[in-house]
Amino acid sequence: MSIPTDVIRVADGCQLQLTIHLCLLKYLRNRDLGSDAMTKDLSAGSDAAHQLIATLAKRCPDLEIVPSEHSAGELGWNIPVQQGLTTELWLSFSNNDEMHFSLENFRISFFPCTDSIEGEKFVDAVSGFIDGTYQIIEHYRGSRCVRADLQKPNGDEWETIASSSRLHWPLPYRKTFKTIKNG
Repeated sequence: MSIPTDVIRVADGCQLQLTIHLCLLKYLRNRDLGSDAMTKDLSAGSDAAHQLIATLAKRCPDLEIVPSEHSAGELGWNIPVQQGLTTELWLSFSNNDEMHFSLENFRISFFPCTDSIEGEKFVDAVSGFIDGTYQIIEHYRGSRCVRADLQKPNGDEWETIASSSRLHWPLPYRKTFKTIKNG
């Protein structure tokens, strides 16, 4: 049986593969430790998620952040189009320790969000996009987006700091790009 995998490349060269296996292993580990361990993990992660959203709200004080309903065990926030924001953003917390930043065809996870470095990367990525410092480049094959890169300025060039991609067949469709930048 083949498990679909999303690959996220981070600027420091790390390559993280998120699979259903990771979630299952974490669930089984916590189940074996008892429900107290699962509650403790969820509570610590949930507290970290709320703290990250509060930090983001402090960096972007005029931003409207709306809590939203997600599936069981997940927290979510929508940031609707508003003055100073040209596209809707979605932020979510899932699997007891993952923060997600999504818009259009871009989705990236930061975990464990209880780690201060990962938490800062999350807040930096979201606030950098909101304030117009960062941009997203979508890569299309035909009409399908197959990759999206979050980039920050580095001198006169752009540096990719995170990517999200979809599995695709490298068919000989014409490759096109779309830039998404706030501001």
